Amino acid sequence: MFAEDLPPYLLPLQCAAALPENPPYWQGRSLKDIIKEAEKNIIRKVLACNHGNRMKTARDLAISRRALQYKIEEYSLAGANEES
Repeated sequence: MFAEDLPPYLLPLQCAAALPENPPYWQGRSLKDIIKEAEKNIIRKVLACNHGNRMKTARDLAISRRALQYKIEEYSLAGANEES
């Protein structure tokens, strides 16, 4: 994973300086919600890079295919780049 894969609010503070300050991007959001959003975005990007191949995506993310399936369902990513 690279810094450019992270949402702006997870970048180091010097990079986050370009974000609007009023209100801060993360204000009113729980850490759990922020992490879930980041995870969803990363899964979506890796699925796209792998042309929807879930087995390769699971390997690239170092998780089981079943865990990936669960996360795809949890984040409503099913249908995006369908391929096993």
